[in-house]
Amino acid sequence: MITALLFVSLLGACVPSSSSSPSPTDAPEANTPEASATHSSTLASFTENGVTVEIVAQLKQSGQGWLSGTFTPLEAGFHLYSNDLPRNGLNGQGRPTLLDIISPGNVKVTGALVANQPTILWAQGLLVYPDGPVTLSWPIEWAENKPPKPTELSISYMACTKEICLKLVADKRVLVEIADPKAH
Repeated sequence: MITALLFVSLLGACVPSSSSSPSPTDAPEANTPEASATHSSTLASFTENGVTVEIVAQLKQSGQGWLSGTFTPLEAGFHLYSNDLPRNGLNGQGRPTLLDIISPGNVKVTGALVANQPTILWAQGLLVYPDGPVTLSWPIEWAENKPPKPTELSISYMACTKEICLKLVADKRVLVEIADPKAH
């Protein structure tokens, strides 16, 4: 009985975490007016283990912009875990949603990874995003005077409901070509 009450009170007290990541309010979404001032291109897209992932680069003529990954669960009621979780989860539970840049190619990262959704503190200290899609974005800048070179990404995620989790996608490698913004 006490365990059930504690669990219910923890769920009822779900509050956004005080994540150290800055707010992604300046990261444009793919279909917003802010994005129209940039050259936006879809670099890769795949669906695996109940989630569609779309990788997009948005660069201004100045060479500054965002490399983003949108993770969209295919079914309602599924959430993804915060990128702030440890790589192996917390006490064996949950796995972080990650968009890691393994080899930057022609871009350099200019800041911290940000998410467009707040995190919610669940029972057992797990941080999750609200049900539905989440976009993770790296602020980037085009690196001048480099020969064209692909960017290698590593993608990880696990979609869950309160009752079940789908199979983990861990360290899926994706090569993308980010175009020179001055060529557009």
